[in-house]
Amino acid sequence: MILKDKTQTSSASIKHDAGIKQEHDVALYLRRAYKNSEQVMVLNDLSIEHDGESAQIDHLIVYTYGFIVVESKSIRGEVNVNEYGEWTRSYKGQWSGMPSPIKQAELQLKLLKQYLCVNTEKVIGKFLGIQQGLGARCYDVFCAISSDAIIDRSNAPKDIADKLVKSEFIADALDKKMNFKKFYNVVGKIADTRPSFSQDEFNHVCVTVKLKRQELWHP
Repeated sequence: MILKDKTQTSSASIKHDAGIKQEHDVALYLRRAYKNSEQVMVLNDLSIEHDGESAQIDHLIVYTYGFIVVESKSIRGEVNVNEYGEWTRSYKGQWSGMPSPIKQAELQLKLLKQYLCVNTEKVIGKFLGIQQGLGARCYDVFCAISSDAIIDRSNAPKDIADKLVKSEFIADALDKKMNFKKFYNVVGKIADTRPSFSQDEFNHVCVTVKLKRQELWHP
């Protein structure tokens, strides 16, 4: 389900336009993968504010077990991630350092989680008169990098390397992380201890975000 699509925009900056195109490309892959899904909700291009802080989220995935922030990154040339998780990139043969988009996504996710936990009743409401919690849900991040970039992650820590994907593989990575058990895999379902939204709670998330986005999410 696509609850908020990517807005068509452009700028006078070639670099900024490349970033916008990358976000549109990732949004397209997400639309193709989840537009008819009843278990996955996609919101593109969101700004959230909480406790005096703000964060711009390129793509937010809400699913049965939690939330995933996807950061889109337009990179031409090569990018290298060393054993410390530090990033460098090449441009016209020159190498320079760059901020980690994984760390950026993690900071966005942290603020999102803080916001959700404070506003739990607004987001999912009460179920049978009991307020459900959101702190124990799954919270993850991915970085979707331009398809024409060359990524050297051979020395990157595994937890970082696993979060770096080319744009065209983002749905595959998300499906693996969300790990929905097949209806016939009864043993797998029983062994899955992740807290999950009930159908009523998930529907409430969908309705709340769709109808009250101006209150909870600032596009």
